[in-house]
Amino acid sequence: MGCGRNKVVKFGTVEAPGDGSWNLKMAGTWQNRTLCLTHPLWPKPSFNLMGREVKLAVITKVTVFSVPTSNKLADALGYSAELYKEIERRLNFTAVLVPTVGFGSKKKGSWNGMVGVLSRGEADVSPLDFSPSFARNEVIDFIFYSTDTVEILSKAPTKLIQPFLLLQIFTPEVWLVTVF
Repeated sequence: MGCGRNKVVKFGTVEAPGDGSWNLKMAGTWQNRTLCLTHPLWPKPSFNLMGREVKLAVITKVTVFSVPTSNKLADALGYSAELYKEIERRLNFTAVLVPTVGFGSKKKGSWNGMVGVLSRGEADVSPLDFSPSFARNEVIDFIFYSTDTVEILSKAPTKLIQPFLLLQIFTPEVWLVTVF
């Protein structure tokens, strides 16, 4: 039972050419309990932002992101800066740095730092690896990437020095029988 001329239900889908518009397109039919698709139901996402500005909330964090005096992503240093330079190139957007102070905490009912800048819409994304929390998650979304390693520090164990440890393997009775 294939798709014939008597189409019962027609399916449409949308195309996103990348310029911000959406076009309706015929995607297939449903007939005699058979779905016949001529195009995918879900459009491929556009990976071309066509030079649009993307605002990055940034602070200086050594080895991760260094905010340059020029406020241009091209002049920034750190692994996160290098990653965003590549993302900027591949997705064809223009990064605009929004320097902020601190990662963000809630003071008197409003957020400061990068969380505040993001929650108020003054920036679109932050390339920094700041810690998620339940309170921060209520105002911004977290997507994770990082090359930082997690380090757990504790006091080093001390060496137990027991001079007669070997003798403690056996009971005194066993040693008496062994020696005599």
